[in-house]
This record gives sequence, C-alpha cells and structure tokens, in this order.
Amino acid sequence: MKASFTRLILAGVVPFLLLAAIASAQQQATIVKIIGSGAQVVLPDGRTVDAEAGLKVPETATIRSGAAEIYLEAVSGVIATIKRDSQVVVLTLTGNEPTLELKGGNLVSQIDRAKLAGRTYGVKTPRGVAAARGTVYTVNVEGTNYTVVTASGTVTISAPNVPAVTLAAGGIAVSTVNNGAAMSATALAQSNPEVMAAVNQAAAVAVAAVAVVAANPVNFGASTSATAAVELNTTVATVVNAVPTAVAQAAASASAAAPTQAAAVVTAAVQAAAASGNAQAVTQVAQTVTQAAAQGAAQSVAAQAAAGAGNAQAATQAAAAAAQQVAQRSPRPRRRLCSKPFPPPRHR
Repeated sequence: MKASFTRLILAGVVPFLLLAAIASAQQQATIVKIIGSGAQVVLPDGRTVDAEAGLKVPETATIRSGAAEIYLEAVSGVIATIKRDSQVVVLTLTGNEPTLELKGGNLVSQIDRAKLAGRTYGVKTPRGVAAARGTVYTVNVEGTNYTVVTASGTVTISAPNVPAVTLAAGGIAVSTVNNGAAMSATALAQSNPEVMAAVNQAAAVAVAAVAVVAANPVNFGASTSATAAVELNTTVATVVNAVPTAVAQAAASASAAAPTQAAAVVTAAVQAAAASGNAQAVTQVAQTVTQAAAQGAAQSVAAQAAAGAGNAQAATQAAAAAAQQVAQRSPRPRRRLCSKPFPPPRHR
C-alpha cells in the first residue's frame, strides 16, 4: 500500500518537475557566437560572468558587448546581433511577446516567422517598442533617442498614448525627426542630412549581421543559415533601392564580417540594380559594391593571416588573393550588343 502511494506521488511529481524544467529552459536565451572579446553578462543575482558561446542568459540579465559582437538566440526564430559597445537587457522571453531592451548601442534582429510561431518579437527603446513577426531590422539607441531601419518585412513602433508607426522594407524612423514618423532615406537626406550617417550605419550592420549568420551553419544550424542566405539577398536589395548611400558601407562591412559571402553580396546588389532597368545604375552599383566587397574581404583575410602567420607579407598576399577572388566571382553588367553589323576588315 505504501509503495503504491509512493508511486502515485512520483507519477504526479515527476511530470511536474519535467514541465518546470522545460519552462525554465524556455526562459533562457543562448549566446550562439561571439566575435571579439570583453563581453560580459550581469546575471539577475548580480553576478558578472564573461560572455561565451553556449552561455544561457536568463530573463532580466544584462548583456554588455564591450569590444565584442554577440549573436544571441533570444527565442526560437530570433537571432539578435548585439553590436560592439552596446547594452541589452533580456526583458522577457515567455508569452507571446518576447522582448529585448536596448539600453544603448546597436541591435540587429533577424526573425524567422515560421519558427516564431505566431508570437511577436520586440526591441524596447526609451520611447517605445519596435516589434515584428518576420523581418530584419536595426535599432540604434543613443541616450533617450532611437533610430530604426527596416531591411526586410515590416516593423511597428508603438508607445503609450502615441499612434503606432509602421515601417515597410527600407522605412526609417528617427525619434528626433518628425516625432518618429516613417520616412524614406531620400526624404531624410534632404531634410536632416546630419542623421544619415546613423542610418547608413544601421543599414550596413544589418547586412553584415545577416551575412555572418548565412556564412556559419555550424554555429547557427543549416536551416537558420539557409534562411539568412535568402534574407541577405533581400536586405542588400533594400539597401540598393532604399538607402543607396549605404551601399558601399554595407558591402564592405558584410564582406569583412563574412568574406565567404562577399560575392553573394555583390551579386544581390547588381541584380537589385538591374531590376531598375537603368544600365548606368547597374554599372555604377557593380563597380561600387565590387570594390567595397573586395576591400572588406581583403581586410578580413589579411587580419586573419597576419594574426596566424605573424608577418606583413602573408597578410598582403592574402589580401590581394581575397580581393581578386571577389572580383572574379562577382557578376558584371552585360554590355548592350550593337544592332549594326561590324564593318568589314581593313586591308593594308
């Protein structure tokens, strides 16, 4: 009788403990990849630990990137890239609205709608929450001001007692301009050219973050990297069409962060330009992104070579090889064939 009673108790307690363990695991984000060093995580109990790949980050913990760049799987379907010199609080991971709070710096969010399973992910700023279900977007916070740039999909910025602002791909919202109303890069450049540097930076870091995920299936998983590869084409096209002043910076940043994606960045840019039907634009974009991507990839490979070999000659050779490889693999705009027949050869 006593044994039967014990089995009944265990039958009820064990599933409860399993569910509790599962729920606890779901309330933790995971650092998937770190580039650089010096990042730290302040845990809810006040302890500070060094950030490292594989570290579980619970709700209410604070991540300080320092000189590093952190790729955080906030929840399934969300890769948040915490750029250097940024501070992020893991606000909530449970429920239908998982949210990170950006205290300062830059945060790029890549969202896989299918994996997010109907939930709405958001980034809280001092003036509201930028939320989305399937997109790529960058949020920058300086003090109490924010800049949001949407590279793919749509983002909705909401705050108490203020009408919501929806940004489509290429849309920009700057809290200090028109009360954070949606704007295009063209309109912003004309009215407030001084803030375009921040917009260009936001667009560039978005492309770079997506390129890193696309280039590292071992870290992020094959399906996540495959999704990022598709998003890379979309984000590059958005930059070409909506934020053209950021094209060179985006190509260089992405190629430096993920040299294996340099040719893909150039291809996506040229294809986006070709869709406009403007041959001059295609040529200009092709030249700009090829040069920028080659320089970015060369810098990255050169740095790795210098660190490994410890001499400038190896770095120089690696840089030249990387630049040449990008140039060879990059598409070139087709010249229009002349409809007139060639003149007959001249005999001397």
